[in-house]
Parts: sequence; structure tokens; C-alpha cells
Amino acid sequence: MKNKMQKAFLSAAAVMMSSSTLASDISAPHDKFQADNKKWEALTPQEDAYDWIQMNSGEWLKGEFKSILNDEVEFDSDEFDLQTVDFEDVKQLRCSSVSTLHGDKVGSVRGKVMIKDQKIIVVTEEGEEVFTIDQVTSVLQGGDKESNYWSAKVTLNLNVRSGNTDQIDYGAKAFVERRTVQTRFAVNYLGSISSNSGNTTAESQRLGSTFDIFQTRSFFWRPFLGEYYRDPFLNIGSKITLGVGAGYEIINTSKTDWSINGGPAYQRTEFETVQPNEDRVVSTPTLLVGTKYNREISKTTDFIYEYQFFILNEESGLYTHHMIGTFENEFVKDFDFDVSLVWDRIEKPATTSEGNTPDKDDFRLLIGVGYSY
Repeated sequence: MKNKMQKAFLSAAAVMMSSSTLASDISAPHDKFQADNKKWEALTPQEDAYDWIQMNSGEWLKGEFKSILNDEVEFDSDEFDLQTVDFEDVKQLRCSSVSTLHGDKVGSVRGKVMIKDQKIIVVTEEGEEVFTIDQVTSVLQGGDKESNYWSAKVTLNLNVRSGNTDQIDYGAKAFVERRTVQTRFAVNYLGSISSNSGNTTAESQRLGSTFDIFQTRSFFWRPFLGEYYRDPFLNIGSKITLGVGAGYEIINTSKTDWSINGGPAYQRTEFETVQPNEDRVVSTPTLLVGTKYNREISKTTDFIYEYQFFILNEESGLYTHHMIGTFENEFVKDFDFDVSLVWDRIEKPATTSEGNTPDKDDFRLLIGVGYSY
């Protein structure tokens, strides 16, 4: 009886020891995982190391932070190239490099930038400053690196026909912009030429430039506006416009950007030919009003609409406008298939020396391939 009791006791002890060991083995990986997870959560990029961005889905991406503009975060990855992410989709951002933030009523703040809990944190030598996205106009990485400020796009159009009619239609559209934390300088070009059997049948050239200074996140001054325009088939040898103004961004989100602008200007027009006793060169003060609307329809398709009109004296055309609407469809990285409709109107075109008066409206459909930088 005694031996049976001893065996039972030893068996129970063995079971208890085995259970304890098993529980220890099971809990050990879990504890180690928790510890490693805490270490990962506490990890901060070191000096001269990579920047890190984490999506709301929990995914991490290693690379280089570029900018925060229009509620979008640009992040450059060696593996996945330049990525543009909506600010609301970013869980956190950790940067080892120095950036410059500009915001309403706060001026410029320079330091290491972090994003956490939908807040932008700038770590400076004095401490941390915290901002909401509504307070921020822009954040740019590496303030001394000039290439971070520039962006550009070039679109080429070509149409060749042969047979009964030998005709070539070709054109180009280009846009270059330099954007800092407080300024924006832009140059745009739109041109097209048509040739039939060696003779030019249509020609239009438009080159414009603007310079803006942001006073707040939405309001900007425009101390310079300039444009050169030529269309001999509309009897315009050259038209030069210089002006100033101001603008306001009505909507400025990651998917939609809508702004208006306007101001006084001076315009000088030289006609190709004119009627007897008419001035070939005329000038006028003018009022310019314009708007630009940019909408992201999908991840691969954008719609851009630009419109501006001038109020002039009668000799300069009384009223003119320029409108261009574009669908941009990305089909390969950095390459778009663009379709644009251009509408130019002169309310009172100048009659040529032969007595011909150009039509008031001029329409063009442009189809081409664009490259973005």
C-alpha cells in the first residue's frame, strides 16, 4: 500500500513538473516577441541612416523623405521609387535628415520631422514643436539641396498623314516649377505647328511665367506674371502681357486643388497686318482673372482645368480667354498618355490688310505622351 502511494505521488509530481516546463516553453516565445516588439516600437533612425514611413495598414517603407505638399507625403524608396501618400494614410514618419517646415503664423521651423497621431512634429535644438496639417503650408527635406525644389513635365504631340494629303501636325506642352516652403516659380509652354505639303497651315506659341509668395497656407501674392503669345493665323504677330496680382487656394487637399487668381496687367499687341489707317501696334491696361482646378480621379488618372480671361480695350480685342482641359493617364512609371482640349477666343479679332477677319474661336485637340520629373 505504501509503495502504491509513493508511485502515485511520484507520478503526480512528474506531471506537474512537465506541465510547468511546457508552460514555460510556450510563454517564452511570446515574451520574447513582446520584448522585441517593444524594442522595434522604440527604434528611431540614427544619424545618416534611412528615413522610415509606416502606413495605417502597419506596413513600413525604408528610404528618403522628400516633402509634404497639398496634404500629400512624398517618400523616395530605392526599391519602389518615389511614392506619393495621402497624409491621412500615414501612421508615422521618422526622419534622420533635417527638413524645413513653413506654416501659417509660425514662419519657418527647421529640424528633424516626425509624423505621429496625425500630427507633424519638428525636433529642434530647443525641443519639439507640434503642428496639425491645417497649419502647414509645406515641408521640404534637405533645404540646401536645390533638386528637391524642382518638378517638371513635358508632353509631345505628333500626327503624320500621307497620301492625297501630306500633312504633319506636331506640338509640345511643358511645365516647370520650383517650389520652396514659401515661394512658387512656374514656367509653362504650349505650342503647335501644322504643315501641309511643305506649307505652314497653323502655328500657335504661348510661353508664360508666374512667381508667387505664400502669405498663408491658402493666400498668395503674385508680384510677377508674364506671357508671350503668337498666332499669325489669328493675325497676332506677338502679344506680351506683364502684370501683378494675388490668389487664393479654395480647396487644397491630397486629391483636389482649386485656386483662383487675378490682378491688373499691361498688354502690348503687334498684329501681322492691319487695315489702312489702323495701328499695327496697340497697348492697353487690362484686368486678368484666372482659375486652376486639379482633381485626382483615380490612382492613374488626373483631370486638370485651367482658364484665364482678359478685359481689354476695343483695339486689343475687347475680351480674350484661354482655356485648356487635360486628362492625364499614367500607363508606365513617369509616363502619361495625355488628351487636352484648348479653346482660345478673341471677342473682336483684328481684320487683316486683305480684309479677312479671323474667327473668334479657335479649338485644338492635343493627344500625346508626357514625361514627369
